[in-house]
Amino acid sequence: MNTPYYQHICSGSAHAISRQNRANEVFQSPELLIDLTQFASDLANPHLHKALWIIELVALKNPTWVAPYLPQLLAVAPNYSHESAKRAFSNTLAKLCLAKLIPKNLEEATLELSMQWLIQPEKTVPKVMAIRILYFFRFKYPWVVEPLLDLMAKDYALQSPGLQNTIRKITKLLTQESK
Repeated sequence: MNTPYYQHICSGSAHAISRQNRANEVFQSPELLIDLTQFASDLANPHLHKALWIIELVALKNPTWVAPYLPQLLAVAPNYSHESAKRAFSNTLAKLCLAKLIPKNLEEATLELSMQWLIQPEKTVPKVMAIRILYFFRFKYPWVVEPLLDLMAKDYALQSPGLQNTIRKITKLLTQESK
């Protein structure tokens, strides 16, 4: 995977302007999503997180463009080890959920990955996105509510302020809905 486009992605930095410039290239040539998905699906690729950064920006603006690549990305996502890859993919997945673009056959895998993010010692963003995803599916899969409440309560005091804020909001909403 040593193509000129691969080298171009690898040379990108974490700076917002660099990521946005590469996302703009995708907006000009949507077929680049094929290559980006391949980069992001190759667990041996040390730069897969850079591809996911770009996919995330595309999903935030045009989630329907990313939806066809979800099966391939979701298949490898549980094995992402790079924190930045998890952050970018969790945000992408949450955006696709809110846009109601998760196919029925991938809902269970989405729920399992979200639970995994909550159980494991992840950074804040994957946990926040997992909470939002599970909350989104609460009516279709009511069984998620009890484990979600349990996992949010677990080690609450040790969580970051951002995660605590999300937990408070979602707990309040769930409590109001149960009345």
